[in-house]
Amino acid sequence: MAAGIRVVAGLAPALAVLLSGCSVAEGLRVGFPTASRIGRGESVARNVCAACHAVRPGQASARSGAPTFMTISRRYTPRGLDRELDAIAEVGHYGMPVIRITPNDQRDLIAYIASLRPPAADR
Repeated sequence: MAAGIRVVAGLAPALAVLLSGCSVAEGLRVGFPTASRIGRGESVARNVCAACHAVRPGQASARSGAPTFMTISRRYTPRGLDRELDAIAEVGHYGMPVIRITPNDQRDLIAYIASLRPPAADR
């Protein structure tokens, strides 16, 4: 038993190195996003994104050409959305200006958008 513990303990540094490069979206893959994370993400969306994008299902976007969050939920996986938000923070996105949010806000925003995604049978 002690030998097995040493093997697992010996993997800890390697695992830490592997996980240190994980993106924001990786945190979502550990389990289902919590209701509080989704709620915080909706709040970020209303405060940061709603001037252009429709944040809630059934709404129309305030800015012509800005996709609704429902459309975005169908267009991107959480990992893909994480990459898009990273790009938006660096150079913007098409007609979007550069928008920077904290990593926690980005995780929450991704959780909210992912919660809008229809079930797999509906895609």
